[in-house]
Amino acid sequence: MALRPRRSTTTPQSLIYFGSIADIAPAAYDAYLEEFGTLLQDRTRLIRQIGSHVWESSLIAKVKYDWVDRALLLLFGALLMLGVTAVAAVV
Repeated sequence: MALRPRRSTTTPQSLIYFGSIADIAPAAYDAYLEEFGTLLQDRTRLIRQIGSHVWESSLIAKVKYDWVDRALLLLFGALLMLGVTAVAAVV
């Protein structure tokens, strides 16, 4: 749901996903930079990580937009009912 964002990922530890990066202990920062440098030199692995991140982000966005669609339908329905109630109260 959109009220509490999901920060977990279904993909393994990633060097480009912010949640995975934030979980790295400060003492391991230098090791992260070294591993990231290795990733940048391995084109195939880099493409896989970026593709995985884009795919995961698109799944999250789809769920969020589905909830936005539902919320807007309910909002418009509620506004319509409010208008009907206001007109009925005047008449």
